[in-house]
Amino acid sequence: DLEGSRSLFAYEAISELRMAVVASAPLPDLRGTFIRTALFSAALTMGLVLAGLGLFVRLGAPLVERAEEGAFLDSVLEHAPQSWLVEDPVRGVVRVNRTFEETFRIPARAIEGKRRGDLQVGGELLIVLEDMEREARSAGRAVRELDFPTGDGSTIPVVATVGAAGGLAAGSLFW
Repeated sequence: DLEGSRSLFAYEAISELRMAVVASAPLPDLRGTFIRTALFSAALTMGLVLAGLGLFVRLGAPLVERAEEGAFLDSVLEHAPQSWLVEDPVRGVVRVNRTFEETFRIPARAIEGKRRGDLQVGGELLIVLEDMEREARSAGRAVRELDFPTGDGSTIPVVATVGAAGGLAAGSLFW
């Protein structure tokens, strides 16, 4: 250009006016603008990535903790020497441990998802278990010695314990 520095020129013809528009910009000015824009974009991108990472860690940590607690609880239940049957008031039986399956000769898949009333325990035993649950809810804990039926029709003498927490009752069987 006229100043003696390198410049960028743009040319556009306008046929209706029979003329052309020519624009020029010195390269050092353009280079500075591009560098500032690139630095701003990089800083903005890094800020968004860090904010996203922080949000991910903040929201994800409780989920990871919960999953680890659930895995720990599953491990404790699975390796416990007592028989455990975990019942949810809405979903029915959600979990039994290996000791329960071995002791009562009932596979988990046969009872998971069923309600207590659907399980084939004698009517008298079901009444006792429901009484224990009511007692646990009012007193915090109920303990009884029972003859519990197995999958092959025999019975096993057990000590049933039902405890209540937060309005829900949970129990274990000791033989």
